[in-house]
Amino acid sequence: MWMPLAEGGVMEMQHLNERDLKVGEPIPWNVYDRNGQLLLHAGVVIESIHQVAELKERGLFVNTSDWEVGGGIVAAKEKISAFMLLDELHENMERLFGHISVDDSLVEKTLKIVKTIQQACEVDEEVAIASIFIGRDGRYPVVHPIQVGVLCEIVAKHFGRPAEERQMLVAAAITMNVSMVNLQTKLHVQKEPLSEAQRQELRNHPQASFDLLKQKGVTDPTWLNAVLQHHEKADGSGYAQGLSGSAISPAARLITLADVYCALVTARIHRPAMLPNVAMREVFLQRGKQVDPVMTDQFVKVVGIYPPGTFLRLMNGEIAIVTRHGKSSALPIVQSVAGARGAPLSVYIKRDCSNEKHAIREVISKDEACIKVNRYALWGHQ
Repeated sequence: MWMPLAEGGVMEMQHLNERDLKVGEPIPWNVYDRNGQLLLHAGVVIESIHQVAELKERGLFVNTSDWEVGGGIVAAKEKISAFMLLDELHENMERLFGHISVDDSLVEKTLKIVKTIQQACEVDEEVAIASIFIGRDGRYPVVHPIQVGVLCEIVAKHFGRPAEERQMLVAAAITMNVSMVNLQTKLHVQKEPLSEAQRQELRNHPQASFDLLKQKGVTDPTWLNAVLQHHEKADGSGYAQGLSGSAISPAARLITLADVYCALVTARIHRPAMLPNVAMREVFLQRGKQVDPVMTDQFVKVVGIYPPGTFLRLMNGEIAIVTRHGKSSALPIVQSVAGARGAPLSVYIKRDCSNEKHAIREVISKDEACIKVNRYALWGHQ
């Protein structure tokens, strides 16, 4: 379909379906009505299904030069959001884990998920970190490996590891618990102590996951060894082989770090999520015990004491969210999202934490903040 341009000439338009507009997410292209009049600018967040219905009545067209179709998915290359990429992985992970016993394409599907994680981190690694704290909710066995994969990719890249090596590392992070997905689901909401059978399955899962991956065609030693060793500890007190220090593969040591940290900042039925700064302190205190001391130093430096996505209360009472790392770990870049009385701000305000009035008073939980935020507005559609 051809439509006139305001400046003269024409543009080729493609009709959109209402399923192309997702509530709560920004649109990655300009949207026009059937007469070629601009309805929405790229980046505008769709607020409700009623808005989608109203837009549908007026047309819903996009300039074909703004988008491409690949594998049935419409995507704007230059406006890809790291949040959207990571959110959309949930369904892929559910499918991967749901049919793993009968699916012979595990390697292919896993590497596709890895590619998306690496792409999201390439688009904006700080947004990828923020997704751990204010990303899409979901089942723990699905959400947790994505989070671990994100941190492994980012930290390994800061170590200067090549993309191919990081690919196998992230693949291991995603599949480290493939043999106990059902058990993880139960344990996440279980209040009672582990039964002996559960304890044994937990202890055996590194070897069981290793065996399952080999059965499904995984041959890469970095991938397999990281899965087998991801519960080994620096001091030799881990399992399943009781390895210590450099006997544990670098990939496994990094996965252990990310695994421990992500578990701590995730709420369980029997305990609330640990605040990011408290979790990082806990990880740091385990240097040389549970975790590798050298990798831990780099991990703390990259992720930060106040990682993007952290909720804060400022000295003036405002609630703010860390959006970027600052010039120092103690002075992150933040935006206030609620006033001193807790009322949401209609426009988010960048604050300077070096200013006494806007200094950090304390880290607070997302539940304590109790405010719905527009992630795309905070990070400028990234």
